[in-house]
Amino acid sequence: MGKTKKGDILMGIRGAKRLRQDDNSSWRPGISSPVDLADMDLRKPDPESFARRYQLEVLRKAIDENTIAYLDTGAGKTLIAVMLIRSYAHLIRKPQNNIAVFMVPTVILVRQQAEVLKMHTDLKVGQYWGDMGVDFWDSRKWKKELETHEVFVMTPQIFLDNLRHCHFHFKTVRLMIFDECHHARKNTPYACIMNEFYHRKSEHVKNLPRIFGMTASPVSSSGTSSSNCAAEVQQLETILNAKVYTLEDTAELERVLAYPDLKRNYYDSAEVPYSLLQKFRIELEHIQYKHTQFESNDIYGGSLEKARKKIGKLYLNILYCAEEMGIWCASKASEILLNTKINSFEGSLVCHEFVTNSSKHFLQDALNVCNKFLPSDKSWRCGKNLNGDVVSGYLSPKIQCLIQSLLEYRDWKQVRCIVFVTRVIAAIVLGNLLGYLDCFSGFKTEYIVGSQIKLQAQTRRQQTEIVDAFRDGKVNIIVATSVLEEGFDIKGCNLVIRYDFSDTMCSFIQSRGRARMQDSDYVFLVKRDDVEEERKIDNYIKSEQTMRDVALNRTRTPYDLHAESMPNMEVYCVESTQAIVSLNSSVALIHYYCSQLPGDRYYTPRPTFYINKEIGECIMELPRNCPVLTVKVQGKCNMLKQVACLEACKKLHVAGALTDNLVPAKEKEEEEEEEEEEEDDEIGIEKGREDCKVPYPLYVPNKLVGEWDLDMAKVPFHCYILSFRGKFSYCVPFCNVLLLSRQKFDTTVESMLIQLETTHGGVDVQSAYCGSLDLTSHEVEIARKFQVTVLGLLMDQKLDKLNERINKTGKPNMMYLLLPVLNTTFQGLASSIDWACIKKASFHEIQSHEKISNNNRNCVHTAFGTLPLEMLQNSLVETPHNGRLYYVTDVSKDLNANSTMVSAKVTIGQMKTYIQHFREQYDINIKFPGQLLLCARTLFSVRNFLLRRPQVEKDTVTNAEVHLPPELCNLVSYGIPISVLYTFSYLPSVMHRIESVLSAAQLQKIFSSNQPYNISTFKVLEALTSKKCQECMSLESLETLGDAFLKYVSSRHLFTAYAQKHEGQLTSKRKRIISNYALCKFGCDRNLPGYMHDEPFNPKKWIIPGEHIPSSRQFCQDTSDSMKNLYVKAYRLLKLKKIADVVEALIGAFLICAGEIGAVNFIKWIGMNIDLPSKISITNNLDKRIPTSVNISHMESLLHYSFHNRNLLVEAMTHASYQVPWVSGCYQRLEFLGDAVLDYVITLYLYNKYPGLTPGVLTDLKSAAVNNDCYAQAAAKWNLHQHLLHASNPLHRQITNFVQLIGSSSESTSHSYGWFTGETEAPKVLGDMIESIAGAIFVDSGFNTEIVWTAMKPLLEPIVTPETLCYHPVRELQELCQKENYEWSYNRTEKQGKCCVEVQVNVGNSVYTETCDAANKKTAKKLAAEKVLIPLKGISNQRR
Repeated sequence: MGKTKKGDILMGIRGAKRLRQDDNSSWRPGISSPVDLADMDLRKPDPESFARRYQLEVLRKAIDENTIAYLDTGAGKTLIAVMLIRSYAHLIRKPQNNIAVFMVPTVILVRQQAEVLKMHTDLKVGQYWGDMGVDFWDSRKWKKELETHEVFVMTPQIFLDNLRHCHFHFKTVRLMIFDECHHARKNTPYACIMNEFYHRKSEHVKNLPRIFGMTASPVSSSGTSSSNCAAEVQQLETILNAKVYTLEDTAELERVLAYPDLKRNYYDSAEVPYSLLQKFRIELEHIQYKHTQFESNDIYGGSLEKARKKIGKLYLNILYCAEEMGIWCASKASEILLNTKINSFEGSLVCHEFVTNSSKHFLQDALNVCNKFLPSDKSWRCGKNLNGDVVSGYLSPKIQCLIQSLLEYRDWKQVRCIVFVTRVIAAIVLGNLLGYLDCFSGFKTEYIVGSQIKLQAQTRRQQTEIVDAFRDGKVNIIVATSVLEEGFDIKGCNLVIRYDFSDTMCSFIQSRGRARMQDSDYVFLVKRDDVEEERKIDNYIKSEQTMRDVALNRTRTPYDLHAESMPNMEVYCVESTQAIVSLNSSVALIHYYCSQLPGDRYYTPRPTFYINKEIGECIMELPRNCPVLTVKVQGKCNMLKQVACLEACKKLHVAGALTDNLVPAKEKEEEEEEEEEEEDDEIGIEKGREDCKVPYPLYVPNKLVGEWDLDMAKVPFHCYILSFRGKFSYCVPFCNVLLLSRQKFDTTVESMLIQLETTHGGVDVQSAYCGSLDLTSHEVEIARKFQVTVLGLLMDQKLDKLNERINKTGKPNMMYLLLPVLNTTFQGLASSIDWACIKKASFHEIQSHEKISNNNRNCVHTAFGTLPLEMLQNSLVETPHNGRLYYVTDVSKDLNANSTMVSAKVTIGQMKTYIQHFREQYDINIKFPGQLLLCARTLFSVRNFLLRRPQVEKDTVTNAEVHLPPELCNLVSYGIPISVLYTFSYLPSVMHRIESVLSAAQLQKIFSSNQPYNISTFKVLEALTSKKCQECMSLESLETLGDAFLKYVSSRHLFTAYAQKHEGQLTSKRKRIISNYALCKFGCDRNLPGYMHDEPFNPKKWIIPGEHIPSSRQFCQDTSDSMKNLYVKAYRLLKLKKIADVVEALIGAFLICAGEIGAVNFIKWIGMNIDLPSKISITNNLDKRIPTSVNISHMESLLHYSFHNRNLLVEAMTHASYQVPWVSGCYQRLEFLGDAVLDYVITLYLYNKYPGLTPGVLTDLKSAAVNNDCYAQAAAKWNLHQHLLHASNPLHRQITNFVQLIGSSSESTSHSYGWFTGETEAPKVLGDMIESIAGAIFVDSGFNTEIVWTAMKPLLEPIVTPETLCYHPVRELQELCQKENYEWSYNRTEKQGKCCVEVQVNVGNSVYTETCDAANKKTAKKLAAEKVLIPLKGISNQRR
């Protein structure tokens, strides 16, 4: 046996002792230097300071060699284990990779032992149990745990699985502690750990882990002779490769431990009266028979048999309670079980609900039967007359004995009693009975059963809470099964009652050890005059001494472990990882592998074994979707199944179906995602949260960016005329505008129509390139100030920010000019610019007029000073008292400040003069009341004119005329025609569209530089614009098309690239490829978010070209793009899903403009590795027996297609339940491919058929045409079900019912699109057939989608149209309720094995309710919504 370095450990102990003696330092075994000591947490309690002599004696033995510590319960074995772990701390402390493993047999002990280790060591302790989901953790998850913790506390099965799958490496385990090690027998997890790893590696591994076992009984059988005890002890030593060690001198131990007094309380052998019990049995058997005679209609799978088994178990439990405990206990058992939720969930939801409801009905009748045999008098209460209840058979004599035994201790100051039973139902009923009886009103009673019990399991938390309450004295009595026998530290227990006898010697010792208080009692309930029970008790007492004598003898004998007697274990080991599968684990692994294969409600994948014992041969058949179909082995009859499964594991690993860790192969998503995590951090992507918002840059087109500091005589510009044409009559005309850019735009912008929407009607803006023009630097500066002034005033409606806007910035800015032209007829560049208007917009012109104003006789007094009256006409003025801007259109002929105000808001009784109004409203006294008033209007507001529905601003009436006293007006600008202001109010929207087109063109050029396919700039813009923008275009239709195409090409790629993968694996891979997470990452890698438009245009945030930009908003360059430097003008928050939508929309745009090849090239360009071979190799040998099962010729004539490889058609018609040797596969892979192909060809057909549809309608059409209901109805209409190969009676019944319903439906001859409205669920298998046939044609035709559509379209016709489109009832109800502001809700219940859904809609004071039941929630909800819609639609029609 390989040994740990004993010298190092002992040196650490002795050195630590010296330290403790020298300076009272805390001693820690295994510490050999002050550095190690400094690393320890000196605040942790030191077990050595309070450990007893015998504990230190066992510790020294455990350090010397592998040891099994045989000590009584309560002797402190756990503390010895703690000290041993501390002595190994220097070997397992991080950063070393070594670990210690502390194994406990039950889940509830995990927390208890972990807490002790955390209390007495500073090591990092991890605790693990099954409910944590550890069975599904992969190597990556366990690697993180190994990097974090140094001591692992877990159940042995978890450790064994980790070793087998090589999540833990055995060579890194330095110490293994086996709590309750007597469980190391036969094929238990303890024994498998030792046999499969320790003993198998003992010849190859130098440093095997130290073994330390702990037990209070090394013999697990019932009392035996000395020779049998010795054999069991030796067997335990051999398995654990350890020496049993017990104390020769037990004096100290006897002073420490409190052994309970053994007592025997007798009860009479009389049982429940025979006549009463016989009548009860007959009635109980009758209701069992009644509730197990099912009608087989409409019940899926194995529901009937499962219900029969469940009811059978319930019957036996109730009968046991009646026979052994009394009729009242049987009644209580029925009541408890009736009100208990059934936790076991097997099969489909329908199966579970049917079994549950059938069981509930049986329990209700059983409860009624029990109550028939109990007194009907309401004043009767069980237990008031205990003797009478026993005589009547309501309680058994054994129950009476238990009650009387407990009553003997009611005078104790604090009773803490554990009553041990063997049956779960007994624990539950007794716990309730003791809590019910009046004589125990001062006691709090609970029960504890195992967490894996299906009858009424308790969670780990519930068990822990009960035990904690027992320790604290809040619970006095616990009725428990054997779950409380082992390991529980319940020091306050002073009474143990064995209601049922212990099955083994070990059970007796363990349960006795629960009573640890001084003067405790251990009570047997013994049937009077039962010699066998008396003999059993005496045998326990005698055997305990025999076991101790044998252990002492083994302790004294030399170290002889007989390791050579260990049987050779046949295993399969993966060389690369050292993961193994043995005969013991092979069956479980095969069943687990099959459970991961795709199945449905009609077929659960599982292996089938054909064993011929005469010749010692086993043939195992695996499901059709498994790469290994048959395994044939020979061997010993009792091992044939294990040998076959081991051989299958080998072949599955070679085929890649099992990974190198010997777990079912899943996609390498976790490993790849781990590698991508660092990259994801850079772009802010977190998988699973694609709806969260992340900041991304917004790019501005390079052609609109430049610097305004121009050091040149002539500045060249390219000119574009923007012609405005309103489609409505308005009092203000449009003028044309000249757009001047330093760079020439793309041809798309040179002749582009921009359509704007206003509340008056539409406005068309046509752009046209009109040549180049040179301007001086001075002219450029004047033009810049003009556009900043005009657009700034229009946007702000105030003067506050104007001066700040006009200042130039030297940084890159929006560099282009927007200048008014003189007339609507464009005659030439140089002569058409209205320079007079441009110059008058600046303030220096106003100052020069002020100087000559005194020479003009027709002057008025203004807030600006005295000005000529004509200068105020067609001017912009500000009224300082309210800060508003107005445009003066004229001077009033007869109104002055003394005139009565003219306003629509003023009534006759409220009329006042302008003098009164301004005095009362603003506290202003008019100084020049005789001056004529100015006629003015509010300034035009800048709005988003790109919205589909024009934006209406409240409190803004642009046509309203106001009259202003001149002295209250401050001149801002003059000489600007109103048509210029009106036209310029539209320019932010116009330029936003031009900017968007230029951005799209910039992105389009990047596309073109990487592939030879051309794509429309406007299609790119459409793909970049979300529905949220509310513009005339959105990506929704292109996204729908791109999504279908991406699903199609990824499915085709996976189908051909992974010929051995089953449908579940292919679906998982496809899901990852086309997931929002993946698409978002691809989009971010190509900087697509910077070009996206995901919110309505906000004119308030629009940057005026040439205005001053604060440093916080200045442009910066993003050099991440390899083609061009990109200018970032802002950052905004984007949902990650929106980025994925844009990627799909761009795929759709390429598909429309460049065809399938262009779309595939784009998919590759963004980073997807898609390969589309034109051929695939498939076996073409058709078995001669197949044509008798499938009418191939008929199917070909129906499809108008002749198959080159008829195997494909047979495979497309074969359900997974059809397990025959001449059919090599099932339709699942073809269904996977056909689903994507049909989705794509139908979506493309609808897109091309109805090009003018709004995006939402296209999505609705696709939903109505591509769904299982639609396909299933088509399959039934063409009788395709008659050719389906399957072996499932439930499937046959469901298809038959569905086909009959279709045949009797009035809709059966009209169409198959939409959603089936019948009460029977459309079988998914029929829909799968349509998809698999499409997949077969697609593969057989060399991946030709046109041939697929030609063959499948007749089956699906008539195809849904916008006129025939109908919505799903659930969606239709939701939209109606949202529109009418109704409140609605759904409530789901179960009724006789069916799902029942109630829908309730509140309409005012009325409530509309409909309830429907069906096989599943989806169908029931659909039917209920459909019914409640009938009256609601009538109400809506009446309101119209």
